[in-house]
Amino acid sequence: MEAESIEYLKKRIASLEMDLHSSHQKQHVLLTKNLATEKKLRNMEAIFAANQHDTLEVLVDNFITDGRVVLKKISQQVHIIEFDVENAASLQKMIDYLQHVIAELESLKENYQ
Repeated sequence: MEAESIEYLKKRIASLEMDLHSSHQKQHVLLTKNLATEKKLRNMEAIFAANQHDTLEVLVDNFITDGRVVLKKISQQVHIIEFDVENAASLQKMIDYLQHVIAELESLKENYQ
């Protein structure tokens, strides 16, 4: 009976050693994957940071430039087509939006003065 217990314990120790070895292998695989993921994350953060260097001045200049281009196209369209009520409504929609933009910008300016 004692020999059976010793044999059982030997098998159990061997099993635990195999489990421990397997666990170390899994830890190594997970560590490797984690390091690779961290490297990808650092690269993505660097890309994101590089693309986020627009200053307020650059953003304002871009908005003005883009607005001028679109306004020129709108002006050309208005001169090409016959002006009707639908066109007036479209222009009023844009005027309303621009007035909203003006109000938002004035509010921002007032908050930081």
